Amino acid sequence: MDVRKAGQEEDAARSGEPCDLVIRDCLAVDPVTRSIRKTSVGIRGARIAGLGEYRGRTEIDGRGLYASAGLIDAHVHIESSLCTPARYAELVLPCGTTQVIADPHEIANVAGTAGIRFMQESARRCPLKIRFMVPSCVPAAPFEDSGASLGAEETEALLASGEFLGLGEVMDVPGVLSGEAAVHRKISAAVSRGLPVDGHAPGLSGKKLDAYIACGIRTDHECSSPQEAEERVQKGMYVLLRQGSAAQDLRALLPAVRSAGSGRMCFCSDDKHPEDILRKGHINENLRIAVENGISVFDALAMATVNAAGCYGLKDTGLLAPGYFADIVLFRDLQNFEAVCVLTDGVVRAKDGRCLFVPEEDAPVPPVLRDSVRIRPVTEADFVFPVPSGRKPLPAFGVQDGSLFTPRECFSPDSAGFCKIAEIERHKKSGRIGKAFVRGMGIRSGALASTVCHDSHNLAVCGTDARDMLLAVRELERCGGGLTVVRDGAVLETLPLETGGLMRSCPPRETAAGMERVLAAAKTCMDGQGVRNPFMTLSFLCLPVIPAYKLTVRGLYDVERGLFVEDGNPF
Repeated sequence: MDVRKAGQEEDAARSGEPCDLVIRDCLAVDPVTRSIRKTSVGIRGARIAGLGEYRGRTEIDGRGLYASAGLIDAHVHIESSLCTPARYAELVLPCGTTQVIADPHEIANVAGTAGIRFMQESARRCPLKIRFMVPSCVPAAPFEDSGASLGAEETEALLASGEFLGLGEVMDVPGVLSGEAAVHRKISAAVSRGLPVDGHAPGLSGKKLDAYIACGIRTDHECSSPQEAEERVQKGMYVLLRQGSAAQDLRALLPAVRSAGSGRMCFCSDDKHPEDILRKGHINENLRIAVENGISVFDALAMATVNAAGCYGLKDTGLLAPGYFADIVLFRDLQNFEAVCVLTDGVVRAKDGRCLFVPEEDAPVPPVLRDSVRIRPVTEADFVFPVPSGRKPLPAFGVQDGSLFTPRECFSPDSAGFCKIAEIERHKKSGRIGKAFVRGMGIRSGALASTVCHDSHNLAVCGTDARDMLLAVRELERCGGGLTVVRDGAVLETLPLETGGLMRSCPPRETAAGMERVLAAAKTCMDGQGVRNPFMTLSFLCLPVIPAYKLTVRGLYDVERGLFVEDGNPF
């Protein structure tokens, strides 16, 4: 905090000069003292002057409303909202989220540092506080075919710039445990500067987890059981409880909050589609679920505010206290956590679910993010999956709704519930196509295709008909990336994502409406027994850092064994 400005504010307070803004007679919730008191909040400039009796040049009637520090998303990939950062602010500020810790590794996998700089420039044009981490694993695994890579030297330069909060999730667990030099150089570059390092360690435990943590990694958002969460808290990590569109681990992990306490727990969304945010909320959905399931309001709000601030070393953030930033949300109640009024830096940004700020013109899109679908020509034959009669069952994989874990399966011609999936390299025209069978998507006809395909964001297409799969690929070539649904030789619906094949810069409600249309079209191709959000599920089927099997453009990969599956590709 600027000392001179603090002195000026102190002089103003002593002289009785009115505050710029006062929230009058609200119910201030303090998760530290576990108390609620009726009071007023005085605000001068961007900071809180204090709680008590204050006069204000402008006043907000807070009677009957619960005041809290603004909510913090402790780990998010903004690109998964399909919105640019400037537009993303319009989605989450009305939900009470005032700050997010963002890892831009999606756009970095497409366009490297140029993509990261675009995200930063877009973020500067909105009042949401977006704190970027430097992506640590671009690509996510050494054998991946991404559009760009960030080596140790580039990572060190970004961390040294002072523009980033820390190092993003370290997904290369084998590299950490084997002492791979480049991985450790990146971690050391953050640790030596006193910057936080995010983790990603699904299923890791015991001495392997000890070794992973000992390198300086301090968080994990990949826990799927209370036991995993408890072990991490016991070993000094922060656990980020995730409620996204595909991965919804929050309910399963709440027992760990009761057994291990809330002090080392935070909330995150990780990856959440715009229609889900508009319908269910953002971090306020995490609050609602936690309280519905017996977590105290104080513990829940701590995980959404002060804990996240402490985890990432965010100064003067996370509490309603003198000198802290006036990032404040007023809730109608402490059950549904509907945000009535949201402020950042002492300015009202949203009210009754609507943004009050006028979005600036978004950042210009660099050439590398335009026309980003670059593939070699494909034919219908590329999507014909012949299986010789009498052949032994082929290795395949399955999906579990609400989870990123994909269990091993076996495919034979008489197997039920399977469809075809192909991943096509789309950055450098290499011609690589990985192919496999997947159970549980619920697709009975047609094809779904997407250029949102974690983390390398190649082009994934899933379906039953080779002709429809080919048409879906060509449709995404035509529109420059996005999501599409094809059935019976016709394109039913397409959502173009012209920025890197990942995002678009238009009002979020338009993007959400487009997402609803492609989901509705997808449902006409499904049997009603599959996943709820096939596009979000499809986007994670090619991420080779979460067990068990994942598809890459080089074939089916066994994440736990760290090798490609023999006969995993039936061609």
